[in-house]
Amino acid sequence: MVMFILLLFLVSLTIIGWYVTRDVFSPFFVQPGIWAGVVALYLIISPNYWEISMHFPISLMLFSTAFLLGGLPSYYYTQNQPSIILSDKPNQTVLTVFRWISILAIPSMLFIVVRMALDKDPEHLLLFIRMVNTGYSDDPEAHIDFGIVSYAVPIPYILLLYSLVYDRSKKLIILSVFLNLLVGLLSMSKTSFLSIIFAIIYLLHRQNKIKPKAILWTLVIFFVLMMLMQFFRSSDADQETFGLTQIISQYFLASIPAYDGFSIPCSAEHYGENCFRFIYAVLHSLGNDIEPIHTLNEFVEVPQPTNVFTILHPFNKDFGYVGLFVFGLLYGFLYGFLYKKNQGGHIFYTFLYVIFLNYLILEFFAEYILLNLSLTIQYIILAALPFLINGKGLSTPTDVLWKK
Repeated sequence: MVMFILLLFLVSLTIIGWYVTRDVFSPFFVQPGIWAGVVALYLIISPNYWEISMHFPISLMLFSTAFLLGGLPSYYYTQNQPSIILSDKPNQTVLTVFRWISILAIPSMLFIVVRMALDKDPEHLLLFIRMVNTGYSDDPEAHIDFGIVSYAVPIPYILLLYSLVYDRSKKLIILSVFLNLLVGLLSMSKTSFLSIIFAIIYLLHRQNKIKPKAILWTLVIFFVLMMLMQFFRSSDADQETFGLTQIISQYFLASIPAYDGFSIPCSAEHYGENCFRFIYAVLHSLGNDIEPIHTLNEFVEVPQPTNVFTILHPFNKDFGYVGLFVFGLLYGFLYGFLYKKNQGGHIFYTFLYVIFLNYLILEFFAEYILLNLSLTIQYIILAALPFLINGKGLSTPTDVLWKK
């Protein structure tokens, strides 16, 4: 009953989000809408998980309400003014450098990882690559430190955003997509592939180059591909092959009982260790004894094993219900600002919105902004760099379509 009430509440917020923006890609529609879909799926499938208490519904209601309260004023009062810092056109030389760094670094990194996997565990190639990237490999030698080259990993994604808007050559666009696929293989992460799909969908949508039917088919194809990836990874792990219902349950629903039963309010060992992980990481590198928490949670049984606890977990674990409301306000303010700037401001803000929209779409899975703040900062700097360095710029026929 409590989950049904939660669903009605989320549907109400989704309707408000649609009424305000008339846009399915707005944060006020996406934030409650994604959750409404997940909760509805939970009620339909009725997975054999631990019974849901009041903890999850109260937490989600608090966060979603705060998100709307923080986002709407930000959206209405943010002004789209011409930027005095950012150039109107991106520097072509910077984008060329991005392209060459990606071409030289990403395939080389992938080659090294695959070679190690073939050498140490060829029978479980894909699983081994995933374990190396997550740091959960039992082999102490199964670790690769790429040093400064690792900073090349986020570059292909930023290059893809620029390519979809500015490149008139299909070969360059295909190259950008291919480099991002290599990054996905390098990490063996489904979220990496998801980010590629949503970036393509959203930017083509903004340029009126894709219709809703094409968007739907793209998502269906993506879902099938993710099922195939899970099939191969589960086969590598010598596990039973998952059925469709089990895959949906594991990747869409397991985080709900995991959060409800295992995310204890105000249980952090150190003050704000989840929300302010980046600060702890910097201090630790400077000699502080407190190590930053691992970005991946420990597995728990719900009774199915899972290590995802939704976007709510770090706020709740550090600061309880107060933290959920406060960070809900802050996240709402951020997304309201980005969405308004994205609507008619500089294209840089559109790129930022694409990046942060991915995080919001995956809110039922985990929190990505603060726990991976270093990567988030890298994305922002890389996205801004071509507009910050003066030089020969690229023009695009889509400029006029960007204005509302």
